[in-house]
Amino acid sequence: MDFFSKIVKQNMGLRNDMAVGEKRNDFLQLILETRAGQLKDAVVERTDDYEGDAVLSLSGNRKDSAAILDDTTVIANCMLFFAAGAEPVETILTFAGKLTRFDQTFNIRII
Repeated sequence: MDFFSKIVKQNMGLRNDMAVGEKRNDFLQLILETRAGQLKDAVVERTDDYEGDAVLSLSGNRKDSAAILDDTTVIANCMLFFAAGAEPVETILTFAGKLTRFDQTFNIRII
């Protein structure tokens, strides 16, 4: 847990130090933009799918979103996102391993 929180905090610091024109299209960037109040409204033109899917309906101003998304909450969301993405990959790799072990026709196609 300490390792993961250290990595997320380092990346948050790097993202805050990035140039204004630089922007990454990933989960952490969305959370940081939401925290800063930079996401566009759903009615406004969507520039890309990430911003369109991440519309946050807060009844307040920028300070409210920053209070909701403190460092601990950002780290927890990143850990949840990582864990949720790891399970399908694990399932696929396990199934592929089973196929290579028991199905000879599959082995022949791979080689």
